[in-house]
Amino acid sequence: MTDRIVVRGGFVLSMSSGPNDGRLDVLIEGGRISAIDTCIPSDGATVINAEGCIVMPGLIDAHRHLWYTALRAETMDHTISDLAKGLWPGVGGNITPDDIYSATRAGIVDALNMGITTVMDYCHAVNTDEHAERAIDAHLGLPGRALFAYGPSIAQKMKEFSGETPVTAWSHAVEVQKRLGECTRMSLALAVQGPFASGRSGFEHDLGTARDMGVPITAHIASVAGGPTDGEIRSLDEWGLLGPDMQFIHCTGSSDHEFARLRECGVQVAVSPMAELFLGMGVPPLTRMRRAGLTPAISADAVIGSSGDLFEEARAGLMAARGAAISEVISRGSPVSNKDQLEMTTMDAVASITSRAAAAVFMSDSIGTLEVGKKADLIAVSHRGFEPATAEEAASLLVGTCAASDVNAVVVDGVVVKEHGRLVDIDTQSIRDELAKTRRKMKSYFS
Repeated sequence: MTDRIVVRGGFVLSMSSGPNDGRLDVLIEGGRISAIDTCIPSDGATVINAEGCIVMPGLIDAHRHLWYTALRAETMDHTISDLAKGLWPGVGGNITPDDIYSATRAGIVDALNMGITTVMDYCHAVNTDEHAERAIDAHLGLPGRALFAYGPSIAQKMKEFSGETPVTAWSHAVEVQKRLGECTRMSLALAVQGPFASGRSGFEHDLGTARDMGVPITAHIASVAGGPTDGEIRSLDEWGLLGPDMQFIHCTGSSDHEFARLRECGVQVAVSPMAELFLGMGVPPLTRMRRAGLTPAISADAVIGSSGDLFEEARAGLMAARGAAISEVISRGSPVSNKDQLEMTTMDAVASITSRAAAAVFMSDSIGTLEVGKKADLIAVSHRGFEPATAEEAASLLVGTCAASDVNAVVVDGVVVKEHGRLVDIDTQSIRDELAKTRRKMKSYFS
């Protein structure tokens, strides 16, 4: 394997709004894209045959709890309130550092196999310093790209439900930042609790720490609809704290006015359609966010209540957004009569798991599109014999027909991670065996 790679013969969907779309080759050198053109010479290069595939940026999951991986599909018939009564105190309260390591490793491999090259790992079970260290060990030992969102302990999270105001000590997060140093594939964020849980002084402390460290923050905000609107975001706005170094997830209980303020302050947003619907959190507010001028990312969130397949999430998000838009038209007493009334397009859906997701994890300058000079994170996805003629057709095929199982090749940071439909140089069997043991342990914590 050389550091010079030619991805040959696929339909390139660059997501860059430039001339880089169509039947082209992609040249990778030194971990970066160095050319996108026709008939690139392959002398001395590793060649990835992308015939029959759409070549596109690696998928980016802007919000995913990798420590949940061992409990896949365990809460498909539960609500968030159920999690607060069972999974969080039972599993989260008893999870060991080695459990975190095993589940995180399995989650990374699962994501890579599905074409997800970058994950914001929102780790909110950092019960001890060692829990964080083992999660980071898992990331550093595998070839994925990550924004590690260092969160609180489960004990602290549970204080949200007792009305106590927790105080977070971030001293170990500072040490983690030093450990990561100049790591090219992993960076740090702080996963903070919302303002209603932490209070003004607590949130100001958390945000101030992140800004002193020079790292972004992410938070679950208004994650259950049905209560009063104009809440958490309004409070942060009144306190003068909103800024472009923030990413908020869910916001199902937020108002249109709050979304407008997020847009004005440059805050990034993400939604998780399948988790929000399956766990009863509310309707994904994609349409309302978009009308406010926001460009939301779509994420998988919790594989305890979703498949983790970002193609499915993009499809579910598009359906939820169109459902909201169509319902409004019909409620006015008229049928839907033109495509503009659908509002969200398939290209928007693909952007929500690529270019817009890159912005949501604060990496749009380096990943999320296929452009010369950007880091070489890309995937080749089978179009099942339906060769696209345009970028729009490619986007429609991806959202309308493709699934994680169609990902034939994955490249991260210029390294081939998957080829011919199989992961490369990853001991998947040992990871799978260890995951089975960890799953049994974690399920026993419920009893």
